[in-house]
Amino acid sequence: MSDPQPQTPPLDGPTANESDLDRALFGPYGDDD
Repeated sequence: MSDPQPQTPPLDGPTANESDLDRALFGPYGDDD
């Protein structure tokens, strides 16, 4: 966990933060579906 992960655009959201939030609240598919 010491190695920082590269900033890559998630498949279900425009930002990693939004992706994490959507995943936590709506699951891996996000709330777009």
